Amino acid sequence: MKKRELQEIKRENRKSFFWIQKKGFSIYLSENNKSEEISTTIKTILKEYLEVTTEEERMIQFLDTHYEEMDEEEVSIFLKDLSCLKKETLTYYDSLLDQIKEGTAKPNTRDFKLLTERDDFKIRLKGLLLTMEDIVSYLGYPEDFWNYIASRISIRDSHIEEHKFFYLVNVKCDSQNHIIDMHVGVPAIINLETALVNIHEFKHAYDLYRRIGEVFEEEEQYEEDAREEEKVFVKEYIHPLVNLDY
Repeated sequence: MKKRELQEIKRENRKSFFWIQKKGFSIYLSENNKSEEISTTIKTILKEYLEVTTEEERMIQFLDTHYEEMDEEEVSIFLKDLSCLKKETLTYYDSLLDQIKEGTAKPNTRDFKLLTERDDFKIRLKGLLLTMEDIVSYLGYPEDFWNYIASRISIRDSHIEEHKFFYLVNVKCDSQNHIIDMHVGVPAIINLETALVNIHEFKHAYDLYRRIGEVFEEEEQYEEDAREEEKVFVKEYIHPLVNLDY
């Protein structure tokens, strides 16, 4: 994905927008389709498609503005998924207008959510800009922990699938099984998923850091706490970002 390709995507979005608008207005003005019900349906179609296109434009502009700060491969994956939803939306409305023209349209036949009706794309988009600074800011752990752990972190290439086996906290114990040191393996943060792995592992690391000198015991509660921290991060840190302007 090259930055110039974003401009091509913008052009394609506008072409599909004008296609739906032209087709809708043509049917609307047709002498054979003057009923109030049909007029209202067409107006709704044009309004909804305008809203979807506007939201897409805002997302593409956000990517264009922050392109250099994002992982290129992740941007490509995001745009591929956005394009699939776009095609599904265009096909639905194009077919619906054909059905209206032919007098065979049936109400409430859409079986998917529009871009404007879902938050997952917004969440993913915001996730493309997450950094280690976001993790540190959210977790709010004391500076002495971060100073301690700074030389004990291995950051792995997130694009290599096999690296996921190294995302963990490796605990070092003495002969009496007392915790004396640790090492943390985490992925480079390129999206929300990798940010959550960092949240998870640093939660573990901080819990263990506070227990240095104590006997190491693996407890299921620690894993549950780390999973819960992920959920809270999405709810309290990510979701508020969704409501902010692009």
